[in-house]
Amino acid sequence: MLVSRTATFLIAAIAFALVSGGSAYALPLDKEACDQLKAKHDAKLTPEIKDALDHGPDWVKTNLDAAKLDQVREYLVLEERLEFQCRKGRYIKKYWDMIPLPIRRPEPPVQKREEEQRAEHTPQHEAGQRVVSTSQARID
Repeated sequence: MLVSRTATFLIAAIAFALVSGGSAYALPLDKEACDQLKAKHDAKLTPEIKDALDHGPDWVKTNLDAAKLDQVREYLVLEERLEFQCRKGRYIKKYWDMIPLPIRRPEPPVQKREEEQRAEHTPQHEAGQRVVSTSQARID
């Protein structure tokens, strides 16, 4: 019974240590640390690594030896840290300018009254004469 409690406590302590260590990795860095990280990143980017990255991940896996593959991994880790821990506002955009508004539903066509529709199809209307309905006629 004592062993199982101790083992459970140790597993919980290790899990907590792993989780808390990962969150410290995600915190933003100050300007000096970002500058140092940027210098390391630029130093790691050799023409060989740039060429390997241009070819793509499948080419890198099949054509590079273990040492070069480790260099590419280190470069990518530095790039990831720069991107997520040294944000300088370059990824923040005005989304309200980028997202187009939805297309508004057009106004439904106004249906003509039945009298107007009948009047349009009379021979007098087609001849260009003024058609007056009974409701519009005035008695003089």
